[in-house]
Amino acid sequence: MDFEKVKEEHIIKGIKDFNEKGMPNGFGPSSTYDLVFEGKSYPPKAVMAYANFNAVGRKIESYFKGGLGTDCFNAYERNNFSVVPKNQKIQTKNVKLEFAEWLLNKAPDSYHYYLGSSINSVIERLDEINNFFSERDLFLVDEKNYRELINYIKFKNSKEQRLKNKEFYEYDRKNSKGIPMAILGKANYTKFLEQKFSGKEVNYWIFQGSPNIYDINSALKDGYLKSFKVAAHKEKIKIGDKVILWQTGDSAGCYALAEVTSEVATFEEEPIEKNYYINSEHSSITERVRIDIEFLLLDHPVLQMDIRGDKAFSAFKAGNQGTNFSATEQEYNAILRLAENSYRSIENKKTTQIAMSKYPLNQILYGPPGTGKTYRTKDIALNILGVNTQDLSREAINDYFTNNVDQGNIVFTTFHQSMSYEDFVEGIKPVVGSEGLTYEVVPGIFKKLCLPVYSALVPGDVFGSRNQYEIFSVTDSILTLKRESGFLPLAMDFVNEIISEFKNGNLSIDDFGSTNRDGLYHKLPTKWDKYLFGYDSIYKGLIKYVTSTEKNKTQAISPKVLIIDEINRGNVSAIFGELITLIEKDKRLGGDEALMVKLPYSKEYFGVPSNLYIIGTMNTADRSVEALDSALRRRFSFIETPPIPEYIKEYGHAHNGFIDEIDLVKLLSTINKRIEKLLDKDHAIGHSYFLKINSIKGLKAVISNKVIPLLQEYFYGDYGKIGLVMGPGFIVSNEEASGDEFFAPFDYEASSLLERKVYTVQNAVYMSNEEFKKALFELLG
Repeated sequence: MDFEKVKEEHIIKGIKDFNEKGMPNGFGPSSTYDLVFEGKSYPPKAVMAYANFNAVGRKIESYFKGGLGTDCFNAYERNNFSVVPKNQKIQTKNVKLEFAEWLLNKAPDSYHYYLGSSINSVIERLDEINNFFSERDLFLVDEKNYRELINYIKFKNSKEQRLKNKEFYEYDRKNSKGIPMAILGKANYTKFLEQKFSGKEVNYWIFQGSPNIYDINSALKDGYLKSFKVAAHKEKIKIGDKVILWQTGDSAGCYALAEVTSEVATFEEEPIEKNYYINSEHSSITERVRIDIEFLLLDHPVLQMDIRGDKAFSAFKAGNQGTNFSATEQEYNAILRLAENSYRSIENKKTTQIAMSKYPLNQILYGPPGTGKTYRTKDIALNILGVNTQDLSREAINDYFTNNVDQGNIVFTTFHQSMSYEDFVEGIKPVVGSEGLTYEVVPGIFKKLCLPVYSALVPGDVFGSRNQYEIFSVTDSILTLKRESGFLPLAMDFVNEIISEFKNGNLSIDDFGSTNRDGLYHKLPTKWDKYLFGYDSIYKGLIKYVTSTEKNKTQAISPKVLIIDEINRGNVSAIFGELITLIEKDKRLGGDEALMVKLPYSKEYFGVPSNLYIIGTMNTADRSVEALDSALRRRFSFIETPPIPEYIKEYGHAHNGFIDEIDLVKLLSTINKRIEKLLDKDHAIGHSYFLKINSIKGLKAVISNKVIPLLQEYFYGDYGKIGLVMGPGFIVSNEEASGDEFFAPFDYEASSLLERKVYTVQNAVYMSNEEFKKALFELLG
């Protein structure tokens, strides 16, 4: 058969050759059919001659026929290219709304951050993607030749073409890193088009194998699992169906998701496939289908234990006796979701560990006002948590930050003169409850952040005499356990108290049991017997779990971040108390010199976990670095954040850093050089004041409402020095303050005072644009 070696890439290269070289000798325009690609028509025979040359090197000449049923047209059909009758009226359909609804319902959860949660938000994203493909509308589909569009998208998503479409490539990187491109891919838009226009309903199946018969894992790893035995549902399994590849045995689970690529037929496996049988006798010629692996899950399989209790798998048939079972789309998508979440968790864990190693446990960002210290803390905190913020928009960074604050991974606070140890660590506070006003020991900001980490409860771990309890989730307030009868929420404060009391030697294993409940009740400081009643064996197993591992002494997987804004505005020594020592790296839990102290109010022993990061910010114009307690300075890494005028040009709203003829970079640099000469660099003006300016009106407001008030504070009202910084256009001498009768008659030598100059600050907001620009040019010199 001619053209059997012609593949998709050869045809695409043939089209490119035709565009560059034109019609080859011996060929002419097609009179009956057109090859359609990227919305353009080509002569099928001429392109195939180029394609076959690319595939096998055969000379380009007219040695073959075209038309329906010929080898030429069959090669196009085999590679999913559309060859249509000339002048055929194309019926197009706009599927954007329909696909948006499909995507909103069926996309993985990880897509929703990018897509939003409404039809309108999804359509907006689809329009954004569509704009990067100016040569055609991706959502206008020729119903009879929809595969041509699929082929076009596949071509455009190839590595070579992605690099050519740089705008879309950058957009894809900056918007959830690959989701826009994936939306067009085989798991989403291509799948939607196939389902809508193929006229074939997709069925879902479980193909099950035993590791005692066939080494599925090795075959998948080596890329040689090409087909699968069919013993049931032979009449229903068809091309395009989706498959859950399930392995039974001790590690039962789904290790890949596949697609059926052939009809059921009797054929022999390829020799390489036979190598993976445990016993060659099991290999035989039988009814099989060919499959294509779409999602390889070897590194993060969805195991039987992962789906236990999940409602989506209430009727799941895997594990029964047999080879082929029917499945549902819900089960297939649920496995895909679980696999994606597992993969993301693994990747985030790796990223987090790398990010954590880059940052000191305790750091303070210091610098003048307006240099982006608080702004930078968000990026640093998210980087520590494993979120790469480099390619994210500011809106996305703020959303990630807010989500992590809500989840308890980040705590943001501001120090002030009234902040105390009782607010930060723990103190006795009035509490209004059912019994009226009482006073209780209440953990502060810092202690609350430490306690869940200190408990070292790891989701996914099991405990109990029969491993009947699974740690399902851990939050600041609730520990959720999974057991045969369902889920059990436990108060985290009480869990932490029991673990702490046991570690401090105040409780023993023997205290847990119905006969000792009264004694245990009296030993617990908070007397929360309602949380203990009936759960003695659970807490006993929990204590054994914690003490039998070293997890509580080592760095936990997930970091926590405490951000303290304006750290130098509070009395740091009084607020931190004994924590000044405990926050040192080697003094933290798991460190070489780990320390625990008994807290003054609760009498509990307390240590600082090694995965808690503290980020402070300090305004050097408010108080210098040297004014801080020396003990604090010794335990923190100080990172300077100076003004960077060039950021105005790089990130500011003003075009290339200019507003009219005013160079904002030069303006800020000039002001700061003069301030440093008169005072010091700690009192400079930050670049952030100028980033959002894009008009003369905005610049006037910043000069009048931000810059000059700061200078008045810096120079304590010495307008002469302010004038040395800002120039005569903004600080004007008042000549009216003169004359012998200016002061009231009084016996005092006032002649020298009469000579003293008085200055007036010109309000830039009320200047005309010309006056304002003149004043700025005078400032710049």
